[in-house]
Parts: sequence; C-alpha cells; structure tokens
Amino acid sequence: ATRWVFPSVTTGEELDNFILVCNPTARRMWLRLTFLLEDGAGTRFVLPARIAPMTRFTFSPNVARAIVWKRPCTLFVESVPADADDTPVPFVAEASVYWPRMYWAGGGTHQGVPWTGRVAQPPVVAPRPFDPAAKRRLELAPTVTVVAWLAAVLVFWKFGLTRRRPSSELIGIVAATPGWALQARRGVIIAAAVLAVFWPTSVGGSISLMLNTLAILGTVAVFATAAALPGGLARRPVVVNSGIMMGLLLLASVFTPLTSYSPGAVFIYLGLALLLVLDLRTVRPAALGGAVFVALNVAIIAVGLGTLFGVEAANDLLTNWYSYYRPELILEMLGEHKPVATFVTHSLAGFVFYLLCYAALLGARCQRKVGWWVVACFYLVLLFGLHSVTGNILLGLGLAQAAWQLGRQHLRLRLPLLAAVVLGVSSVVAWVWLSGVGVDVVVRQLFVGDRVHGFLVRFGADGLMQENIEYLRRNPLTPIGFGFSDRLYLGDCGILLTLLRGGIPVVVCVYGGLFAFFWSNIRNRGVAVWLWAVTTAFEVGFQPLLSFRFVALVPLYVVCVNALLESRPAGPSIAESARAE
Repeated sequence: ATRWVFPSVTTGEELDNFILVCNPTARRMWLRLTFLLEDGAGTRFVLPARIAPMTRFTFSPNVARAIVWKRPCTLFVESVPADADDTPVPFVAEASVYWPRMYWAGGGTHQGVPWTGRVAQPPVVAPRPFDPAAKRRLELAPTVTVVAWLAAVLVFWKFGLTRRRPSSELIGIVAATPGWALQARRGVIIAAAVLAVFWPTSVGGSISLMLNTLAILGTVAVFATAAALPGGLARRPVVVNSGIMMGLLLLASVFTPLTSYSPGAVFIYLGLALLLVLDLRTVRPAALGGAVFVALNVAIIAVGLGTLFGVEAANDLLTNWYSYYRPELILEMLGEHKPVATFVTHSLAGFVFYLLCYAALLGARCQRKVGWWVVACFYLVLLFGLHSVTGNILLGLGLAQAAWQLGRQHLRLRLPLLAAVVLGVSSVVAWVWLSGVGVDVVVRQLFVGDRVHGFLVRFGADGLMQENIEYLRRNPLTPIGFGFSDRLYLGDCGILLTLLRGGIPVVVCVYGGLFAFFWSNIRNRGVAVWLWAVTTAFEVGFQPLLSFRFVALVPLYVVCVNALLESRPAGPSIAESARAE
C-alpha cells in the first residue's frame, strides 16, 4: 500500500518501538510521518531518507521523542511523491516493540493497516483548558509584548547610544589589556574550537543527553570566561543589545500560551548572546592558535573524505560518537556517502565547509601559498559530495570566488577560466536538453528542492514550517519565548524560529548584533559584511547560530581570518600586474 496506519505507537522508559519499511519496487521512495495524539494534536514531518529500490529501512519514534514519549499515539506512514509529476510508491510496513529498553528480553511485531482514507491533520493549536490566572496572563500578553518592545527601544537608546562615556575615552586613552588576559582569552577560544569539532554527542550510537547538555553548558562557560577577562567585552551598545535580547525572550516565556518549556533553549540563546559581546580585535592566534586551526582543517577534511569514500573507520567513528538530532540521521548521511564530518547534518556541514573554504581563499590571496589553494579545493570537493540543495548553492559560491581570485592573481589564467565556465554552462544546457527535462525543473531541483528536500519541503503548502507560520499569523504579538510545543516545528529556519520565540525586536537584536560582531572584530570591512550576509542568508534554511558546533568555532575562525588578512597585502591590482608583465 502507499499509506499505512498504526493505531497505537509509543515509546517509554520500558519500551522501544520501531517501524520497519520495505520498498519492493524499482523506484526510490520518501516517507511522510504523522503522529496523532489522543487529544487531537500532533506533528507532521518528512523522513529525509531516500529509500532505495529493493531495500528496507528501520526508524524509531524516538525521532519524535518529545511527541510520543509515554504518550500513545496513532502513526500514519505514507509515501510522498517528489513533485507534481511523481506518484506514490507502494511499500510494506510493520511495527515491532521490545521491552525492557536496551535489554529486549521480550517483544512483539504487528502489521500496519493499509489506509485509503484521508490522513488526519493535527490542528495548529489544540484547545486546552486554562485556569483563571493563565487566561488572564494570555489576555495581557499582547499588551505586555507591545510595551516591552517599546521599552526595549528606549533602553537601547538611553544606555546603548546616549550614555556619557568616561573621560578617558573622550580624550582617546584606552587602557591596555594585560598580556595574561590576552593569553587566557586565546586559550579559551582555542578550547571552544576544539570542543566544536571533536566533542562527542553519542555513545555507541545512542544520543547522549548528558553529553549534549555538557556541550551547551561548556560553550556558555567558555564564552562567559572570555567576556569576563579584562578587555573581553565589546562596546556598550553591543552589550546592551544582548541584554535586551535575553530580557525579551525571558519576558515572552512568562506570557507564552504554551504550557511546556525548553530549558536547553535558554542556554543556547545565552551562548549566542555571549558570543555577540566578545571583543576579539586584540586577540592574535599565535603559533598555537594557528597550529590548532590547521589541525582542525586537516581533521575535518580527513573525516569528510573518509565518509565520502566509505572508509569503515570514519563511518564507525561518526556512528558511535557523533549521532545527533535523531538516531537515523547519521546512518542516512553515511548511507548516501555524504561527507558531513562531525557536523552530522549536510546543511551545517556544508556551511562550515564553505566558511573554511572562504578562509582558505583569503589565505591564498594574502599569503600567496599553494597550500591554501589545496585546502580550498578539498572543501569544494566535500561540498560537491554533499549532493544537496545547500551544498549546490555553497559550491557555486565557492567556485565563483575561487575563479575570481585566480583571475585576479594570474592574468594568464583568465582566458582558460572563462573557457572552462563557458564549457561547463554549455555542458549543463546540453544535458538538460538531451534529458528532455525543463530548465526550470532542473534549477528548482538543484537550488530550491522539491517536496522531499530543500526549501520547498520547509515552506511549501504542506511543509514543516506551516504550523509556525500559522501561529505567527494568528498570534503576531504573542511570542513563545522558551516555550515548547509538539505542534510547532522548532528547528531548521533560524530567522523564523527567532521570530517565533521573541518577535521582530529579537530578530533585530540577533542579526543586528551579529553584524556588529563581524563589523567590529573583522579587520576587513568587505569580509565582515560578506560573513554577516552569508550567515544571515543561511539562517533562512538552517539555524547555525543555535548550534554549539558552529557558535563555538566562530571566535577562533574570526581570529585566524584576521591573521590571514594581516599576513600580507592582497597584492597588486590587475592593471599593476599587466604593467609588470
């Protein structure tokens, strides 16, 4: 059948439940899962795995642990057509349950029921009874939100922009930062970068709540230490901005209509707020920082190439120690030979690859060393190996910047590069014409996606973000703060998630603070603006600013980019090179 229903599925302290799917056809297939709770609420999401022909796949409701943990629900499993011209693929499904958890002394298996009717659509917000105090709080929420937003503007103007500066600042006297403070700050920044790349998130393939908690708390502790050291804080407007951001989120949490909370989100946003207030202008990587940055690049490339070519040691390493988000994700990535390294998901891995490739191109431009070109080429290969919408977009950016850089540095390569671009475009056009597929369809699949992957699966008519968009439409003045609901998809689009949690002012605080961070800490204005623009644009499809692996890597990245920019002038212009030749 193309659609199955399992009347009762649950996972608890004593139960492990698995759904087994077999694709007996000669076509690839995708699945959509809909969990429907007893109160009518639920969550829909697309399983991003492409299930190959004549293969089977096993997944667990632990994917939606927050939904079905100790809560019986009905599960609909349906084949999803990739686009309007596709048709659902029939498949076989059954459910198995074992107990007790992790020991499996007993168990049972039952078939699903073929379902020909309409799949139940969970409402955006199911009605829930509230006590009088809660009702009164919800009635006051829009008014309190508007007042808080206006107060935030006044606070920023009063304390961030117009407060009198010390006389020492007025006459240009700036106290020098002690040497020991600079060394200590460099040490914690290096420790944060090592944490970002190597910290494990699972043990034996089982995602560890303790390890993830320690990673988030460790990031907060490292940034708090760096900010507390002499000279560690940025200018007052940036500090006030981060304080306003956290204050608005906490206030929204008090007046949220949601009845559950996500404590981890508090520390995730706290880590982001601390990152934005760091002053890195006087920090130099020194020999140790440079060596660590090079070692991190080598490790990321080695693990990425290992997964790209199916090296068993690399696959075992990631499966055992770096499972994240959901148990099956790393297996899906490895099954498709996607070089995700320790970043697990292709979206975050692709963005980190691009940023490191961009840093390598800056090194090639400023230091004129062939080694940086080699590093950049490796990252371009890894981006190509991701075979995703994210990877394709970032690969195109990286190739364009690499070609531009080569053309600037080597005039004799300009014609061969132009010929290569023309040949590549011609080959793509010829391939599209011979395949009989429209250009619009190819472009959409490569850079936009479809109902299974890419942007459309998030923002399409039945995408993951529809519940969030509908909530914002109905409750524009009632952000959820650090609240949690299984009816909302609190992931992927960082901008939409921040808007959902704190409203427009918090979005301005986050991305305005990010701009101030890059602008004040990067010594080249063009590089600072580009890093802010590409990070903000990437937040449309993912939330790197809410991932400890990305946030903890940023300070060392910024410090090393500054070192690369200062190492040597960018070189003569094209006209000067022509005259020299």
